[in-house]
Order: sequence, then structure tokens, then C-alpha cells
Amino acid sequence: WVCKNDPTHMWRAMPTARVNGSQCPECIETGKSQIEIDYYSAALARRGNAKSGSRVHSEKFQIHSSWTVDVLVSLPADKRLAIEYDGSYWHRNKSNIDRVKSLDLLADDFILVRLREAPLPSLQITHPNYEVTVYPAAQDPARDVARIDEMISD
Repeated sequence: WVCKNDPTHMWRAMPTARVNGSQCPECIETGKSQIEIDYYSAALARRGNAKSGSRVHSEKFQIHSSWTVDVLVSLPADKRLAIEYDGSYWHRNKSNIDRVKSLDLLADDFILVRLREAPLPSLQITHPNYEVTVYPAAQDPARDVARIDEMISD
């Protein structure tokens, strides 16, 4: 399908899903928190090619055949950066699914940065540049995206 708002947004969906009201996953804001949208906007401003709510598929995934990524950025040399924002309210009881999703994305060679809002506990995954703690009272997506760029360029 091609987005009616931006023809560069294309996605796959069954016709029944479209008839039932599914929309462009990048443009739709339903199901996305304002801070996720802010991180997407910051990544788009910095990189120019960020996508919000992209569905990614891989045979390397162990639990699900696909996952929806909060922010997906294409990098040089066919690398992919996934930025996941875990708000403390919505993710307080989702450590298991967050961990499984992370392991799947890492297994498919994504560069993954998971922004965990305090006081969420760590997911205990040892991987370079993986988990960053953010604080609800000091959110600065532009600064954090610049920091992510520094982390992944080392």
C-alpha cells in the first residue's frame, strides 16, 4: 500500500486489514506515545530517513516472525538501527516481551538501542550500546539521538 499523505511511505497489509481501517504505520499516531513520536522526529531530523512503527520480518527471529519497531533508521553498509522507547508506565510489566524482542532484533544484526525510562529495571542483556536509561523529567530526544549517533559510530 502507498500512503495517501506521503507516497514514500509504503507498507504491506492484507486487503481485509485495509477495509477494516488500517492506515500507514508511519503516519498513524494511534498506539504511539508522544515521546515515541518525539524520538522519531529527532531521528528523522538527524538522519533524514527514520521510520516510525515499521514492521520488520526475519527468519532469524525465534519467537515472532515479525516485530514493530518504534524508530527504524537505515545506516550505511546496509546496517539498521532500531530505537525502542520503554516508558515506565506501559512497560512496567513487559520485561519478558521487551527482552525477547531485543534478542530477536539483535539476532538479526540490528544495532539496537533501548531507551528504558527510570525506574524500569535493566533487561540484563549484555551487548554494546544496547540499553540507555532516560528520565521522564529530563527528556531531550534531540540530545539522546545525537548521543546514540556517537555511541554507534565508535
